[in-house]
Amino acid sequence: LHREPQLNRTAMYLHKLITLTTEKLDATTAHMLQYADEFLDPTGKGEVRVAAAAGPIKVGLWMNLVPKGLRNKKIDFSELGATVDVPKPVVMQTLAVRVCYLPYDVATQTALQNVDAPLGGVFGLDLLKIPAAPKGARGWTMRELSTETNVRLEYPLEGSVATASLAVKVTLLLPADVLYPANPRVAWWDPVTQSWLDDGISEILLVEETNMLYFNTMKLTHLAVVQRRNVHHVKHFWTMKTTVIDDGSAFTAGATAAVQLVLRNAMYNTIHFEVTDVGVRLVAPAVPALAALNAAYLSPEELLTRLGTAGMDLTPTEVDDKRFDVVPKLAVLEKQLIAQVLGLVAAFEMKSLSGDEDEVSPQWERWSDSPRYAVFCVKEVVWPWLNQADDVDDVGEFIHVLAEVDEETAAEVKFRTNATLSVNNPFDTYVHLRHALATLSTPDAKDRMDNSNLLLEVNLQKFLALLRLFSYTKPPKRRVVEARGRMVTNKDQLPPASADAMDPAEMAT
Repeated sequence: LHREPQLNRTAMYLHKLITLTTEKLDATTAHMLQYADEFLDPTGKGEVRVAAAAGPIKVGLWMNLVPKGLRNKKIDFSELGATVDVPKPVVMQTLAVRVCYLPYDVATQTALQNVDAPLGGVFGLDLLKIPAAPKGARGWTMRELSTETNVRLEYPLEGSVATASLAVKVTLLLPADVLYPANPRVAWWDPVTQSWLDDGISEILLVEETNMLYFNTMKLTHLAVVQRRNVHHVKHFWTMKTTVIDDGSAFTAGATAAVQLVLRNAMYNTIHFEVTDVGVRLVAPAVPALAALNAAYLSPEELLTRLGTAGMDLTPTEVDDKRFDVVPKLAVLEKQLIAQVLGLVAAFEMKSLSGDEDEVSPQWERWSDSPRYAVFCVKEVVWPWLNQADDVDDVGEFIHVLAEVDEETAAEVKFRTNATLSVNNPFDTYVHLRHALATLSTPDAKDRMDNSNLLLEVNLQKFLALLRLFSYTKPPKRRVVEARGRMVTNKDQLPPASADAMDPAEMAT
């Protein structure tokens, strides 16, 4: 799943495809600028406007061959869902305006200072020089041939003073399958600093009903709506529980086993996934932008990749660890934790610490922040009796589990629980978590673990490895205090839930 040679090879192929696309766009643009007069409509106003698309890549070109004294010029690229309103200094020059939409990130992914990611692709806006016009003599046309490179013009143009009146007004129709913040940040890519900057961009407005974005810019280069790469990385809480499939979409898709994985982060109170033996489906949030992911069971890699493209990146990389100064769990610990979870998920419900005061001992709480330790909770799933309703609350108690790295053991990781009297005995440990819970497991639970669904475990293993739950779960520290006769915690300070979000009380015990 994380094999470096394969990842590097894939990154190389992607880079080649992006480079070839850029070269093709530039060569085609250079040819059209060289022969701009041949595209000119004799009945026109000395200008040429063309637009084309190849799949998700779209490009529009406006060539102004006859300078005009207009106050401004509104260039409408309806095929691209874009409008560019250029001021008088541009209209008075013989030049071209190119608008491109690229569905991928043009930035260097490995640059540590590149802390932002574009939402909904990247829009390119360029001012280009038009070569000298051809000359005709005695039936011959003499044309000055130039190399297939485009000469980009700096903006504001030479001789102009940078003022608000020179800002280019841009209107863009953003892709509908992306989550955008109510107050979006528009930025331009600076290749020198290898980062997205927002200076020179003003009057940003997003109409959520139509996904129309309006803004003014003094920077004519790659532009995008951006957000911090790590805004969805840290999970405040998660819970994982196996469920019975007897109807619904999973039953229709042919699934025979399912695990409900629910996350909470700073942006959403509920991010709900259904992991099955036929794939993974996003259950919540259920919003129009994510409708395609709510409807289909996909491979873990495809679902999380498409979710990241839609603006909800839940898969931090090793570069993100360095970029945002995160100290992850040791690789051997994370790998063993996932392996042990897979062995229990058929019979045990699991969750992260909630952050409540005195939830675990002070020593275990300190250890939970260490890269060599991890603390989480487990509880056996007890199926309801035949005459008992499915929604009856389970009154069983969660058991806290401590995992720690121990290089002296063959597995390099050992486990202990707080269910024994020797909870702090460093020698009362187990190499396998299932053995640590053996005396607490019912015969039914042991039978379910012995007969688990292997395809489900494969999908869950991939999913958990990509999410990196144990390295990126940071529960909020809640301290209970008395305030005017009522109990309050810093849970009151959590961001408001989305319309489809679950009540926090349903997420924690």
